Amino acid sequence: MITSTLLVCAIILFLIGVWNRNFARKNSPPGPFKWPIVGNFLMMKGKAPHLFAKDLYLKYGPVVRIQIGDCSSVFLTEYDTIKEAFVDKPEIFAPRFPRASREKAFRGMSIIATSGEFHKKARGIASSHITQSRFKKLEEDISHEIELLCDALKETSNGGTLIDPHKYIKSCALNIIFKFLFGKSIRCDYGDNSTNQLVVEINQVVQIAARPFLQDFFPYLTKLLDGRPKVFFERFESLHEYTMSIVNERLKVYDGSTEPTDLLEEYIVRYKKGEIELDAIGFIMIDLILAGTDTSANTILFTISALCDNPDIQEKLFSELNGVIGDRLPHMTDKSALPYTNAVIKESLRRFSVAPLGLTHVATEDTEIRGYTIRKGDQIIQNLYATGLSPKEWNNPEEYDPSRFLNNDSTKYKTVFGCGPRVCLGMSLAESELFLIISTIFKTFKFKSDKRIGTDTIFGVTLSPVAYQVSVDTR
Repeated sequence: MITSTLLVCAIILFLIGVWNRNFARKNSPPGPFKWPIVGNFLMMKGKAPHLFAKDLYLKYGPVVRIQIGDCSSVFLTEYDTIKEAFVDKPEIFAPRFPRASREKAFRGMSIIATSGEFHKKARGIASSHITQSRFKKLEEDISHEIELLCDALKETSNGGTLIDPHKYIKSCALNIIFKFLFGKSIRCDYGDNSTNQLVVEINQVVQIAARPFLQDFFPYLTKLLDGRPKVFFERFESLHEYTMSIVNERLKVYDGSTEPTDLLEEYIVRYKKGEIELDAIGFIMIDLILAGTDTSANTILFTISALCDNPDIQEKLFSELNGVIGDRLPHMTDKSALPYTNAVIKESLRRFSVAPLGLTHVATEDTEIRGYTIRKGDQIIQNLYATGLSPKEWNNPEEYDPSRFLNNDSTKYKTVFGCGPRVCLGMSLAESELFLIISTIFKTFKFKSDKRIGTDTIFGVTLSPVAYQVSVDTR
């Protein structure tokens, strides 16, 4: 009996060894021990994926391979590593990793989650709409929306009342992206419960979408897990119904025969010409709402929390804004005269990396990165959170210190927007939005917390700060 048991154990250990040697091919990236069938899936249980990825980087280096079910995944960390893949070899690394859950949700009609002809067409339409004159007008609209945000915050200020800034900042970001997409037809009020519900649905989709869906990594479970997790697909379908209701209402009054005044009308013109399906417009609008709301809003929320925890930095920021701008509100033309303000924004983008793991890509052929073999079909993950906190890239990376960007022209902080041909479509809009909102609210208000907020995060496709409350005093 003992002999039989030992024999079985020996066979199991032998098979495990063969399994791991299969992945430890010549020049294969290093990584943790992999169990048969599940690979490293169980290692991820109980730890946020961005923190798990950071630990992998600190232990194994800038190129790490793990296995999740049938999916071989490679994490790329540090600016030069990411650049080598996505800037130097874009034809190999630009395409998205195909996932069954995304195909079901978007039905192949996503500007962000797809590759090939649809992505090229949909992105090209959006890019053609963002002309210099339209962008200039949009900056004026952003400034107007920020004034409304300040009015809403002033109603709560000077009484010492603690408020949750999340709903205010996210409503402002939502209105800005709505203005870009839908013009004047859609707007959310800061105190409206329906606005809060929309923000909640967006948050749920963004957070759940970042979790590993088993059907994406264990193909034999696809039929069994079709439509799960149920809450994700329900919320996603709700968002699609919402965007399609806006599209259908616009079709009643706009036939595509005149010059489009917003991005929705640009897509309607192309729909009328047969270049794109009607349902696709709804999915593209979801893409742009999700991408355009959370990234900017969460960076601003992280900035508020960081400056509450570092009041000396907040005062230095206000001193520069007040000294340069005086009694008026900031404009984009002030940007070059506000080096410390720009440094604060760059430091927030670096320290908090609100797109912690980006969106996954796939290697379309065998190649090498940093001397390691990357195999065709590997899922490629940009480890942006760990890159922002890399001790090889930054001194004292955990510390929030805007001065590191004074007299420093480094653009490595921009990695959070991606790089190469799939760099964030709305990067210029996001940068303008961040500058105008951060400069205006810190010029107008002093934010305080009765306790340290800290740097804890909530993982999602975009990284969020944990809930916190602050008092808002008008300067």
